[in-house]
Amino acid sequence: MEIDEPSLGHSKLFKNCGKNFDSVRRDRISQTIELRKDKRDEMLRKRRNEPLLLPDKFDRAIITSIDHVAKLVQECASSNRDVAYQAVFNLRLHLSSKHELYLDKLLELNIVDILVPHLVNGETADVKYNAAWALTNIASGDSQHTSFLLKESVIMALGSLLCDANPSLVEQSIWALANIIGDGPVPREFVLRSNILSILNQPLNQHYNSIPVMKQLSWMLINICRRKDVDVPIEYVPQIIPILDVLISHKDENILGDVLWSITHLADSSSNHVSLLIASGIVDKVYKFLGVSQKLTLSTLRVLGNIAASVDEHTQYLLDHGIFVHLQPLLNTTNQKLKKEIYWVLSNFAAGTRPQMLTLFSLNIFPQIIQDLEEGEYAVRREACWVISNVVHGSTYQEVQPFVESKVLYFMKNFLETRDPPMIVVVLEVVLILLRLYSAHNNQEYMCQKIEESGVLDCIENLQTSSHKSIRLFAIHILENHFAEDQDQDVEEEEITYNYDQTGLSNAPNKYDF
Repeated sequence: MEIDEPSLGHSKLFKNCGKNFDSVRRDRISQTIELRKDKRDEMLRKRRNEPLLLPDKFDRAIITSIDHVAKLVQECASSNRDVAYQAVFNLRLHLSSKHELYLDKLLELNIVDILVPHLVNGETADVKYNAAWALTNIASGDSQHTSFLLKESVIMALGSLLCDANPSLVEQSIWALANIIGDGPVPREFVLRSNILSILNQPLNQHYNSIPVMKQLSWMLINICRRKDVDVPIEYVPQIIPILDVLISHKDENILGDVLWSITHLADSSSNHVSLLIASGIVDKVYKFLGVSQKLTLSTLRVLGNIAASVDEHTQYLLDHGIFVHLQPLLNTTNQKLKKEIYWVLSNFAAGTRPQMLTLFSLNIFPQIIQDLEEGEYAVRREACWVISNVVHGSTYQEVQPFVESKVLYFMKNFLETRDPPMIVVVLEVVLILLRLYSAHNNQEYMCQKIEESGVLDCIENLQTSSHKSIRLFAIHILENHFAEDQDQDVEEEEITYNYDQTGLSNAPNKYDF
């Protein structure tokens, strides 16, 4: 039977062969932290300002019809200050309590343009605060609602409040801007073009000791740095990093957590973004958070893991600056969440250059990884499998033998019985590489015996009927080329090109894209 070879896909997930660095980060990291980031982003990308307790005088039926909407808008624009200020207050309360109700009509009647003068020319802090609060809640809506705020007048008015001595006004202004930025790359760049980053230095210096202001500022930076589908334009990064560098010395854990998330997002961007992070020295400052708390430790590991998944030069930077010295105390942790992230970080070193991969052997970590491959929670076993898989990809015949003699194949077999296609492919890749390494050293029969004894062979036979075409072809390829009864052992495979140098390592680029 003649089939197309499902060529190996490691380079589509990591960075060691036929490197495509964008694919490295987008694919591999997305499997480990994208869901976590998505959940956090959707919860925190926009925040609606909701008072814990509405004043007794607030009439919940203040807007009950289109006519009432028009009346409230007219009052907000009234030349009578008392009428206008009360109307702005009522609008703020309405948007806090019944955000979506009549919002489209309010926007249609140009409520945004009416609120802006109150931000700039309001005679009291209260009216400025209420106007900013109303805009904050408009910006917490969908993209259509937020688009009404993409006006230079709005951004400049909110920006003017950043220099105010009143911390409540500053906090509310940052909140509104963060909601606008959080709507996506286009609103983000619209705001950044207004020179807002340079203005942020004012509240950073003036209100550094105000926890509420710094919390809003640190959260705003997350929305600025958050890449989702588009990196923050690199020309703004030199302005962002100094702000993060100041906040990274703060004492509040929530603020520090947000700072680390911002750095994580930047480290998840292009290699040029990562280069700027490294050059600034801020990367070396994140190590101090390892072991401080679970929250900060996890965030720090994500920063380091993203940098390790960047180009080889960045991976090497971490090695040269003693990352393993900092990680060593954590390697024996029993905390499953921490262990998962640690193995993810290690897997990215295993996916680096051969010298980078070999540094893992100095940690004496593989007995623990193999144990966790058997006993850990599924997420931990998954990352442990990635570490071993990446090591096998870069190892010689002699170096893989200890893994083969352990129960690695037996433990990996469990993934072949799951409904986790990416991990099935990972294990099939390992099996194929081991078969080829042992075949190149005239020892394929022994490897086949190990695969059969571990139960992996039975699983591969079952995968011949997988509904996933790539898995099905992979299984058929292994069986036909290495387990056919009438095949000659240790012969060169005609269907594929997979050459070995004198070390037994493949020099062929991995092309498999699951």
